Amino acid sequence: MKQSASKKLYVILPLLLILCVVCVLLYNAGSPSALSSASGDAIPLDSEWTLLSAGEAKEDVPLPISMLPDAPGQVSLTHTVPAQRPENSALCIFFYTAPFTVSFNGEELYKYGTAAALDGYQSVGSGFHIIELPDGAGELRITAYLADNMPGAILSEASLMPGAAFLSQFLRGHIFTIAAVFILFAVFVYTLISGGSRLGKSAGSTQPLALLAITAAIWLSARSGLLQLFINDLVLINGIDFLSFFFLPVFALSFVQRRLLLPDRRLTVCLAANLLFIFASCTLHVLRIADFTQSLFIFHLLLATSIVCIVISVFRAGPARVPHMNVLRAGVVILACGGALELVTYYVMSFQFLRFSFFEFSLLAFTLCMLYVWNSESREIREQLISQSKFRKMAYRDELTGILNRAAYEREAEKWAQAQTPFYLFMVDLNGLKRINDTRGHQAGDVFICNAVSLLKQVAGAPGQLFRFGGDEFIIILPGSEESAEALYRFLQPYIRPNDGSLRPCFSVGYAAFDPADGEDLHSVLRRADKRMYACKSRLRASE
Repeated sequence: MKQSASKKLYVILPLLLILCVVCVLLYNAGSPSALSSASGDAIPLDSEWTLLSAGEAKEDVPLPISMLPDAPGQVSLTHTVPAQRPENSALCIFFYTAPFTVSFNGEELYKYGTAAALDGYQSVGSGFHIIELPDGAGELRITAYLADNMPGAILSEASLMPGAAFLSQFLRGHIFTIAAVFILFAVFVYTLISGGSRLGKSAGSTQPLALLAITAAIWLSARSGLLQLFINDLVLINGIDFLSFFFLPVFALSFVQRRLLLPDRRLTVCLAANLLFIFASCTLHVLRIADFTQSLFIFHLLLATSIVCIVISVFRAGPARVPHMNVLRAGVVILACGGALELVTYYVMSFQFLRFSFFEFSLLAFTLCMLYVWNSESREIREQLISQSKFRKMAYRDELTGILNRAAYEREAEKWAQAQTPFYLFMVDLNGLKRINDTRGHQAGDVFICNAVSLLKQVAGAPGQLFRFGGDEFIIILPGSEESAEALYRFLQPYIRPNDGSLRPCFSVGYAAFDPADGEDLHSVLRRADKRMYACKSRLRASE
């Protein structure tokens, strides 16, 4: 079966990876400008831009346009705006990293990021901007201000359309990301709510899984621009984006380490290296020495190393460590392949143009796989504990009658004694059981015992506890006063008689009081009750 499962895994994994690539490519198949042109109330500005840089002009430049800081200065983009355009239309653009201004017919309409750049920020954030334009035709100019320490600037999308229509289009274009964010947030809430009742190794991995899910949700929201709908501060969103991205491998490493209980030094070293990197990058960012964007290359190396370490650790761990090891390995492989594709797309074609990337898809799949492993093992442990609880209860129950047995008596009597509560102990012996077994068979003897137990249950009532102490011996523990004990004894009096060969209950009874104030131990009380019971049995035999 294990070999068959492994073969299935080798078939399923490539199919999942192919599905991941196909979904991402299909989702991002249209260029950003194609989305704008699909709307009837939008004028796309995806071509015919003029790029002015270092005194040189390039005409008919299509989007996306990348502007690299070969030398400090300004880079301008100009475009002709027609007089006929949609009512209440605005300039809707996606602009990345550099401060810029927007002017129309020489009049400055919008300024962004210049104050943050003066404060020492080397990247002023990335996101969308909705800029109101005056009516009529004219020249639109976007001027980016680049410095030596800035990573550059990118204008990826531009169109003339109403702001509300742009936001609606933006949400439709990120429906996959929105679904992923909601799923991850649901994983976070579910993990927190049910984490308190988790058992075994899943209990130790609850916190890392919850943090991984919520951090991934925050990162997707910040990276895609969805967070900008709630926070209109791109510098802050930029920081949230990078910090949440930096913490993802920390929580993934922590989850795998706690989940597998691995003494793997590689995981510990990777975890320490990632935490040290986060501390160093935050320090450099706060001191305005190096921006988060400048430390991204180092983080990508750490991310790749962390994923490789996770893959090695998971595949080296034996199946005994995790009941659903194949699911865990599948999630790790998907994460590794998604991370590799992410790095390739980032350094080859620039990740900003993917509305939903390979790494986002693989991160979602990895988190769901980890949730499945976490939830399944905890459920199995809970079922095992329920079964063990049933077996423990069976160990304290008499198989024939269903009442508590001798082991249960010893446990309960000790509790009564430790509570220092007075009670009365009745020793009840079933008369004639051996005779009935010998003359009428053991099946009749079992009926005789069950008849006696049915009567004794009524006698003991709610306050008392009934135990089968031996084959034909029963014990009743009765709390309360001496009057209660005498009343119980009077109830049994008609049944204190010799056995007449029938299956009607008949007993020999003796009882004794346990009083903590007397200093007598439980065994002495049991001996006194047993002695009185045998005295009763002797009297009954003498009367036959």
